[in-house]
Amino acid sequence: MDDGFQPAIRVEDFEPRKPAKRRRSAIVHRPLGVTVLAACSYLASLLLLALAIIPLIWHEPEEASSHGGIATLLIVCSLLSFSIGLGLWTLSEWGRQLFLASAALALLFGQANGLPGVGTRLFNLIFFWYLLKPEIKALFDEDEAPATSSTKPKQLGGW
Repeated sequence: MDDGFQPAIRVEDFEPRKPAKRRRSAIVHRPLGVTVLAACSYLASLLLLALAIIPLIWHEPEEASSHGGIATLLIVCSLLSFSIGLGLWTLSEWGRQLFLASAALALLFGQANGLPGVGTRLFNLIFFWYLLKPEIKALFDEDEAPATSSTKPKQLGGW
């Protein structure tokens, strides 16, 4: 018995799903230099956040309001430092680019994370050079870089 019902969508109208393209092809351990740099960024973020919050807690309300602008700037710098650490930790290209941009600005203006001195310039110069090395840069490449893993380490030109 034909009731004249025809489905609006037929199974033949659908194409089979293509397997999702994997972003990273092999598993590699994050180089020690990138891990150290990410950890330093996380620590700098905590330090900047503490420097922003402690004066607001310990001072009188009138004095705390004068620290508001500085505290806001320190919190923004803390978020930037945390973002850099996260990007480096996950081997994301944007994290590498963000660090390179902030290191270039720090080299131009002679400061890193608000701490002036030759040591911070040297720190930025060394890690600027390190992140520009071809084998390290390849780890951050969006199309060809391998994923990170805490198992089975394989050092690629890292410290």
